[in-house]
Amino acid sequence: MKLSPAPEIQGMTPYRSLLSPHTISLPASARSPYHQPPCLCSVPLPSASLPASGLNTMAPWTAALLLLLHCGVGISLPAPTNVSITSVNLEHTLHFLPGSETPGHTHFRIQVMKVRRKSVWKPAARCSSLEPGQTCELSGLMKDPWARYQARAQAYSPAGSTSDWATSGLFQPMTHSAVGPPDVSVAGCGNCLVLQVRPLTSRWQQLERYRHMLLSVRRTRDGVQFHMSVDYEEKTVIGYLEPGVEYCVMVSMVAFIKQKSAPVKYCAFTSPPRNNRSVLLVLLGASGLLAAALVGFLVLRRRLQAGPHAPGTRDPEGSLSPLCDDGAQ
Repeated sequence: MKLSPAPEIQGMTPYRSLLSPHTISLPASARSPYHQPPCLCSVPLPSASLPASGLNTMAPWTAALLLLLHCGVGISLPAPTNVSITSVNLEHTLHFLPGSETPGHTHFRIQVMKVRRKSVWKPAARCSSLEPGQTCELSGLMKDPWARYQARAQAYSPAGSTSDWATSGLFQPMTHSAVGPPDVSVAGCGNCLVLQVRPLTSRWQQLERYRHMLLSVRRTRDGVQFHMSVDYEEKTVIGYLEPGVEYCVMVSMVAFIKQKSAPVKYCAFTSPPRNNRSVLLVLLGASGLLAAALVGFLVLRRRLQAGPHAPGTRDPEGSLSPLCDDGAQ
C-alpha cells in the first residue's frame, strides 16, 4: 500500500525527519520564549495520519502544545548572579550565586579570559561541575600580575539545559589583590614581648616586600595602650612592659607597592602570671609555722620562770620537793 504525504497544517512548514517520512514542525512564532538555543522541533507522525479535515480545523496553538509535550522542548536555566573575584596574597577566588529559582541538580562551569586583542575564553578544568555554594580557585589561570582578566559562570543541567553566561568585572591581580594579615607569633620575655613575623607567601615575594610594621599595644588589665611604627624585621622586641601581665598587640604590615595589610591581633603574657592560690598557701603555711614557734616559746619561758624549786624537781641538796603541801594532805 502506497502512503501519501501528510497534508500541511495551515501556517506550518513540513519537516522530513530521519525517523519517519511524515512529520510536522513547530513554527518559530509558536515556540516557547524560554527555549534556548532556538531549534526545530519535529514529531514523526504514524502511518495512519489524521484526516486532512481534522488537521485543517486544528488550532495552531493546540498543535504547538502537542508538539511541546511530545518532544520536550528544553527550557533555559536562570543565569548565575553576583559573579566576582576576590584575591588575597595573589590567591584568586571566583564567587557566584545561583540565579533565582534555580532547580535542583544544577551544576555550574567556569571560564576565564585574558583581555587582549584576540581574547579567548578558556575553561577552568577544576571548576567544570561546581555545585551551588562552591567557589573556584583561579590563581593558576591568572599568572600575569599586571594583565587584565575576566571570568564567567554558566548553569547547566544533566538534561542539557543551560543558562546565559554571567561575567565578572575586569580584574588585575596586582591592583586588586590585597596583602593579607601577617603570620605573627608573640611570646613573653620577662618585661617585654617578642614578635616573630614570617615572610610573605611565595607568590608575593617575587613582587612585593614588607616595609615597616604598625603596632598597637594594649594592656588587658586596664586598657592602657600605646602605638608605635617600626621598620620591618622578622624578629621585633617590645620592651619596658610590666612583668607577669597580659598584653594584646595589633599588627599591621605596610608594603612597598600595596597599602597596609589587614590587621591581626595577638595576646600573650610578658612572663608567667603569679598564681594567687599558691601565694595564699605559702602565706598560710608561714603563719602556721610562726604560730607554732610562738606557742613553743611561751611554754619554754613559763618553765624557765618557775625556777629550780618547782613541784616535782630536785632541790640543790638532791632531795625531791613534795608534789603537794601539808595543807593538801
